Amino acid sequence: MREISAGDLDKKLDIRTGDEIEHPAVCFNAMTDELKLQMKNLTRVTAGKERIATELNVATKIILVITIVNVLGVWAFRRRYSWRSRKRS
Repeated sequence: MREISAGDLDKKLDIRTGDEIEHPAVCFNAMTDELKLQMKNLTRVTAGKERIATELNVATKIILVITIVNVLGVWAFRRRYSWRSRKRS
């Protein structure tokens, strides 16, 4: 039990009495198997969400740079070719 409580979910209770005492041990072993599966799934899902968050962060930075470049480009174009900045002939 100490190994299981310390996180070793591969450790199994080996109680073979053939009576009502054996049943809780079997159920406990099934519970640790299910817990191990849930922890593995949680690790996988968490890694996926972290990957998606990283990709969204990169995409946000790319969009910001593109937006700034576009705004500056339009501003420079308007400044250069604005009818107001041209002198009348």
